[in-house]
Amino acid sequence: MASRDFGRLNGKQKFLPKFCFEWVQRSSTAVPDDSGVFYDDSTGVGLVHRRLSILDLSPAGHQPMASHSGRYLIIFNGEVYNFEEIRKELGPAHAWRGHSDTEVMLEAFERWGVEGAVQRFCRDVCFCSLGP
Repeated sequence: MASRDFGRLNGKQKFLPKFCFEWVQRSSTAVPDDSGVFYDDSTGVGLVHRRLSILDLSPAGHQPMASHSGRYLIIFNGEVYNFEEIRKELGPAHAWRGHSDTEVMLEAFERWGVEGAVQRFCRDVCFCSLGP
């Protein structure tokens, strides 16, 4: 995917479709402490996320988030209650960036595919993932 931006809203929003930028500015039912946008010029697909950090308060929990290989991209809301157990199953040799259930979801997608990973999750989630 040819992406124009993959990160925080940083003043480079002029390329985004107007509705994506307006949505991220207006969608704050809680007090979000982070936001991010991904837009793919070749497909016209955009992912917009506002985040209230709960599990991983660091920038490593920023969304949209890509898997280590870059194969999957996700925006996610909710919680995977057994993410620590799944993280252990995925292995300590994995180069984890942070401590979020979002990162665990992505790496589980890499290992078991989306359907296989979701079947392992004890979850209350809503997510959108781009990938093969």
